[in-house]
Amino acid sequence: FPFRHPDGRGLGGAARRDVRVADLVRFIGLFAGGLGGLFLLAIFTRRTHATGALLGLLASGVLQLLLREFYPVHASFYPATGIIFCLVIGYSASIIITQKEKSIEGLTIFTLSQSADRS
Repeated sequence: FPFRHPDGRGLGGAARRDVRVADLVRFIGLFAGGLGGLFLLAIFTRRTHATGALLGLLASGVLQLLLREFYPVHASFYPATGIIFCLVIGYSASIIITQKEKSIEGLTIFTLSQSADRS
């Protein structure tokens, strides 16, 4: 559990000042990195669909937990790896899994000006 005090106390005794900033950043980074990757995937790509994006988010979470267990790295590394995992896996899954195309006018940075021109 990420909020464990070095001498073994759990969250109960560690909630006040014993929780280290690195533990908090690591815990947030495990999940926020994937969400940041999901946001970037939706805004900056045209081919991504919901299934691919959700697969990227879930795979990012699983890979983040595996990274934490087997390759402990600095806490600031977790958000970056979460973003990268979600982007790469989500985009790849969207290319591999084909779905019926829907209109994305005004939803990505590439189609934003098209939506403004028609208004």
